Amino acid sequence: MPIYTALGDLGFVASQTNGQQAGELYDLNVVVIPGTLNLRLQEQIPTFQKEIRYGQTLELQLSFGARLADSIGILVEAARSSTAADSADIPIRERINQGMQQYMGGGRIYRGWFDDWYFTPERAIAGDVLLAWKPPYASQHILAPRQYMSLDDTLRTIPVLYTHMDLVQINRISDIEGSFYASFYLEVTSAARFSVDQLDFTNAARSETSHDYLLDINLVRQRNVPGDMDLYYYLYKISGKFIFEPDLRKYPFDRQRFSISFQPAIALKPFLVQPSHPASRDTTFEVKG
Repeated sequence: MPIYTALGDLGFVASQTNGQQAGELYDLNVVVIPGTLNLRLQEQIPTFQKEIRYGQTLELQLSFGARLADSIGILVEAARSSTAADSADIPIRERINQGMQQYMGGGRIYRGWFDDWYFTPERAIAGDVLLAWKPPYASQHILAPRQYMSLDDTLRTIPVLYTHMDLVQINRISDIEGSFYASFYLEVTSAARFSVDQLDFTNAARSETSHDYLLDINLVRQRNVPGDMDLYYYLYKISGKFIFEPDLRKYPFDRQRFSISFQPAIALKPFLVQPSHPASRDTTFEVKG
């Protein structure tokens, strides 16, 4: 069974401000691959940085490879999951067609390398479509400030948080407890008003009595960002205790990963995160230990 990858292009949609074009470019497909900036694929990029130098073509290369790998994988899984009793005697094409029926309407989901796959009864991909935006100052596309997702069978507006983290200090690392203390600045820019209460720091340590975060969060600055689109900027300084899983297999030459993660605090109020451009990230942070 051949695999087809069809690409479309929304083209230019110039917004109007006082009768004048604001100059943005909206496009359904970032680097011509739908869903390139999805979280699943972005998590794969660091694993390739030693083999492939980061550049504007890296997402394009991984997107094509990942989508083709998922296309082959779902066909294999569909053939193996055919519900027919005598499926071994059925031609492979028919087994695939029977197995693919299970992915209609979310009855079965293929957990792929690029994305989670399931389809509508019209045989269209049932995933969410992301809008991309290329501001005049940006060198590449980023997520548009507002996205649209289906929640409870209703199309709703979902904000995008443009984030940047500047690490100040990591200390008091405990391999026994699997914990560390970190201090960092968190920048958040959004088209909607934002509060840090919207974030659930998933690996932050909590009090055994009150179950509150063991974090000290202070709002340093907030302001409106002037431009053709209203944006709100917030700068927080956050300090506290976080949990990690120490990997001591190569001790004493082990390398540990101290991550700080968050998700929406309320599941019914989701948001998307647009990380800062790799060129603006501090990759030379050093800590004694």
